[in-house]
Order: sequence, then C-alpha cells, then structure tokens
Amino acid sequence: MLKILYSFLALLPIYAEARDLKILVSDIDDTIKVSHVLDKDSTVANAFTRKNSFLGMAELYQALKREKSVDQIYYLSNAPVWLMYPFHKKFLKRTGFPVDGLILRKDIRDRDHKVSALRHIILTQKPSELLLIGDNGEQDTVKYHKIAKEFPQLKITTYIHQAYSQIEFKGSRGQLLEKNQIGFATSIDLAADLFTKKMLSPHSYRRIMTTLAPLALTEDDEIERGKPMMFPAWFDCRDFTLHSLPVPSIEEIDLVEKMEQRIRERCAREPYED
Repeated sequence: MLKILYSFLALLPIYAEARDLKILVSDIDDTIKVSHVLDKDSTVANAFTRKNSFLGMAELYQALKREKSVDQIYYLSNAPVWLMYPFHKKFLKRTGFPVDGLILRKDIRDRDHKVSALRHIILTQKPSELLLIGDNGEQDTVKYHKIAKEFPQLKITTYIHQAYSQIEFKGSRGQLLEKNQIGFATSIDLAADLFTKKMLSPHSYRRIMTTLAPLALTEDDEIERGKPMMFPAWFDCRDFTLHSLPVPSIEEIDLVEKMEQRIRERCAREPYED
C-alpha cells in the first residue's frame, strides 16, 4: 500500500492542464444513469426518473471540466429525441452533470446514430483528443471501436462501464470489450485511472475518494432506484478486474483498502435481485 502512495506522490508535479480541444462524449443509460437496459420492466420503471445517477459520475465529470482536462462534454444516447429529450435534460440538470450538448436519436430505425453523431463531432469540432465513456449493455463497445478504427490519427481513449457480465444471468449478458477499451466498475476506479493518466488532479482524485467511498461502503446492497448509487442490485461486474487504487495520503490508506475490498467483493458475486 505504501508503494502505491509513493507512486501517487510521484505524479504530483507532473499534472498539467489540457491545452488543445479535448472532448468527452458520454452515453447516458447504464453509464451515468441507472437504467438496467437489458431488463424491459426496469427500463420502463427507470426511464423518467431524475435521481437514478451512478454515484460519483457527475462529480467526476465536473472535475474534468473544471480542470480543463476536457473542454466540452456531450451526451449521446440512442433514446428517441421526441420522447426522452426533456427527461434526459432534466436528469442531467438535477444530478449536476455539466452539459455542452445532448444528442438523441431522431429516427428510431437509425442503427448508426451514435457512429454518425461521433463522426460529425470529430469532423466539425476537430478535437485533438476524444474521451469516450459508455457501457457494455448494448452496442457502445462496438460503436466506439468502429470510430477508433475510422480515425486512427486521433487520440481516442475509451472507457466502458462493466455493468453486465459475460456470465449470463437471467438471460442478460454483457458485451465484450473491444481492443484498447478500458473497463471500469465505479466512478472511483475510473477516477483512479484518469488520475494515473494525468487527466485528473491529485486534489480532485482525493476529493472523490474521501467523499464517495464512505457513501459506497454504507450503501444498501438491494437498492435499485430513487437516489444516486454505486452498485444497484442488478449490477453484475463479475468480469471486472480491479487494480490497486492510488492512495491520496497516509490518512486515507484504511479508506482505500476498504473501498478496494468493497469493489472486489461486490464484483465477485451475482446480482442481488431475485
């Protein structure tokens, strides 16, 4: 654990703000919003809620924007614009996500909506770097990989929320991650990886750890909706492998160890729902 702390301290003077145009494009359902898209009943029950955020994702996006690690944040969803736009807009506002654009699907028959939208952002905004964040419930892994192959000259970093396992559970099975895609289970281990890549400051990483870990450690295992949560009951991260989390300071060693244990134990078991 002390070795990890020394590694954390070694990164302190290296952190620097972004200089060129960096864009974050994030999915919504099962990436930042608890939706359970592989279960029709849960999807309907969660569709119009404005509180079901994944704990810490808003704070993480706020930090990335505040520190100019990203300059613009777009939310890209396959949800139909005519039905879900006002609800997604209210969800993002209610839960504190910074918004530069909200892009939903105009034609529900358009299966390449996300690819077309990402292509348009790249060609019109001409970013120097693209950060893609999605989940493995439906097609984010495939769509994001297609864009990465189409624009090999552009620096693209892809994170996939491993909300579903390849081990089938009640007919649900998550998508495999594609080459160079990075899996995450929680906002905390995502923040840790962004910190090691110098995209998140030491101050912000420590704040996320000390603020969110205590909430995650006391979270009800069977929670499904109604408030921000890290592990909804249906969450199935059995394919996720946690690497050691950086330790912000000696005072947080115990907290980090408990958070690591919490993630590993939760991701070692089946979902809690009946």
